[in-house]
Amino acid sequence: MPLTILRLLPTDLGLAKDLIRLWQLDDGITDPKIPNDTYLKHLLSKDSFYLFVALKDSEVVGGLSAYELDMFYRTEKEIFLYEIGVDEGHRREGIARALIEALKEMCREAGIREIFVGTEIENEAAKQLYVNTGGEMDVQPWFSYKV
Repeated sequence: MPLTILRLLPTDLGLAKDLIRLWQLDDGITDPKIPNDTYLKHLLSKDSFYLFVALKDSEVVGGLSAYELDMFYRTEKEIFLYEIGVDEGHRREGIARALIEALKEMCREAGIREIFVGTEIENEAAKQLYVNTGGEMDVQPWFSYKV
């Protein structure tokens, strides 16, 4: 089966919902909650939001979301790779690598020189993926706030 990587547009609501459902099921959520069409269309309309899906025979088998950030202290943009995930039955097929390469190609075309991503310290699979796709591990703690 050939693999197709697509960047979703506001008209691709069905594919976006399929990806959200896949990610939530993979996270152990048995009753996935899918945002409404208005919200998804608004999100997919933003120039600073990117959602890529990986398709095999028209089935969503993985995806990647990312945000473009304007830097304050220099006239550049960076990309924050927010989430990446592949269906458990399709892992180790190069799908996550293909998704990251699609994001990197989009960045090259847009003149964006840096992508950053975080993961849990114990997530060895993610760390290996990022190293294998050219990422360099930075040892800086991240903090999150529940507001």
